[in-house]
Amino acid sequence: MARIADLLKVERRTVYVRWVVARHIDPADWELKCAVAELVAERCRSSLPPQLLACAPEQLADLAVDLLLIDIATTRQLRQACGALQSSPP
Repeated sequence: MARIADLLKVERRTVYVRWVVARHIDPADWELKCAVAELVAERCRSSLPPQLLACAPEQLADLAVDLLLIDIATTRQLRQACGALQSSPP
C-alpha cells in the first residue's frame, strides 16, 4: 500500500509540475526564461557538467524547464535516500 501511495504522489506531483510549466513558464517572455535558467543552473551548480556551467543563461533558456525537472527529481531522490538511511537500523 505504501508503494502505491508513493507512486500516486509521484504521478500527482508530475501532473502539477507540468501544469505549472504550461501555465507560467511556457508562455513567459525570453527574459523570464533566461532568469529561470540562471537560477536553476546556480542551484544545480554542483551536479551540472562543466559544459553546461560554461553556458550563458541565454544558451540554457530553452532548457530551463528540463533543468528544473532534473533538479526536482534529483532533490526528491536525495530526500528518499536520506529517509531510507535514517530509517534503516545501524
